[in-house]
Amino acid sequence: MQPEEASKEINRWVSKATNGLIASILPEGSVHPGIAMVLANAIYFKGKWFHPFDKEDTKKKRFYCLDGSRVRVPFMCSGKWQFVVEHDGFKLLKLTYRMQSDDDTSSPDRMYRSRWDDYDVDECHYEKSNNERLTNPDERPRLSMCVFLPDDRKGLPSLGDKMSSSTSFLQDHLPTRRLPVTKFRLPKFKFSLSSKMNDVLRDMGLRAAFDEHKADLSDMLEDDGGMFVENVFHEAVIEVNEEGTEAAASTVCTTVKKCAAPTPVDFMIDHSLRDCSFR
Repeated sequence: MQPEEASKEINRWVSKATNGLIASILPEGSVHPGIAMVLANAIYFKGKWFHPFDKEDTKKKRFYCLDGSRVRVPFMCSGKWQFVVEHDGFKLLKLTYRMQSDDDTSSPDRMYRSRWDDYDVDECHYEKSNNERLTNPDERPRLSMCVFLPDDRKGLPSLGDKMSSSTSFLQDHLPTRRLPVTKFRLPKFKFSLSSKMNDVLRDMGLRAAFDEHKADLSDMLEDDGGMFVENVFHEAVIEVNEEGTEAAASTVCTTVKKCAAPTPVDFMIDHSLRDCSFR
């Protein structure tokens, strides 16, 4: 398969796996004759809220950005009790999704569903000490979206530091019961990110994999053939609205072999030039 054809095939696979949310992840020229291996993954999720928002209640309100600017965005509102908890410096909200037993037509969609079904949380019926199954929907384990809100409008960076300080941070701070809320607004939004991750990964400490003299992929391959990572591309999309959440992400890693064939170069002398002779 030619490089251009391979690139198109990978992009088609990612688009199908993400239900079209990520139409293309590999930029032109990223797959060339020197590429030895391409690793790609993709994930897709679509879930409906257990308690959906009323579209009639969605109103535009002021949103404060980190740089101090203000914009008007649509906010979803609700008067229902919410899974929310207050901690030192921040609040945490948990919004739950409907599962298959709630409504057979509205369970979260996942790629390779038959594979997921082996581990579906909806199938894991936790039992009480008297062997009575938990029947309250709020008590059953289910998929949720968590929203961290710093008390300070510019407190997101410091909250991020707190979150990364412990691998159990989320579990340690999750709300356990619903509380009445006097004012409740959640912005309706759609975010997307597309990035070449090489520098980010290096800053996180993953340097050897990109170095042709230090890379060692032998734990992945019996014979890595002297391969090292050339590029890592990542793209993610998430949309949150009154009905629920739709999200997708994909990462593609390209590797080359040491002393790989050079990338072809175009050299068309069709404009003014300068030449010289030398010995």
